[in-house]
Amino acid sequence: MKTELDKCLSGELYDAHDPVFKQFKQTATRFLHIYNNTNYDESDKRTQLLKETLGSLGDDVSVGTPFLCDYARNIHIGNKVSINMGCSLMDSNVITIEDETMIAPNVQIYTGTPLLNYRTGLIRIGSLTGNNTLSVPARYQFTSAVAAGLVAA
Repeated sequence: MKTELDKCLSGELYDAHDPVFKQFKQTATRFLHIYNNTNYDESDKRTQLLKETLGSLGDDVSVGTPFLCDYARNIHIGNKVSINMGCSLMDSNVITIEDETMIAPNVQIYTGTPLLNYRTGLIRIGSLTGNNTLSVPARYQFTSAVAAGLVAA
């Protein structure tokens, strides 16, 4: 029998209140509180927090604050990535941000579709300008910049 986590990651309907998700959320909430209250000039501490909490983290990564996410563990960030302030990465499923990506302020990426009965997809991002919203089930793979104000669902 599939676990609720297995169902979530395969895009099936799942119980978001299962204890495993509550634990993921609790871990992410603690991380966000510490990370968002760490000074910008404490780059070693900020990098260590990201490495300990995200799914994977490349070299030369900057994530501005405030930063928001659901679980943190499903976010994979490549090398030479800059994520500006105010970004929200709702990672109930996998988000992969490719090498040499710049994400402008207030970009929102959503992978959760708990009320919809179709397979959710992977989001792979190149560069995004400000105030963009992306959500699954579509699969996104941008290799060039995306203009401000895009809403892709």
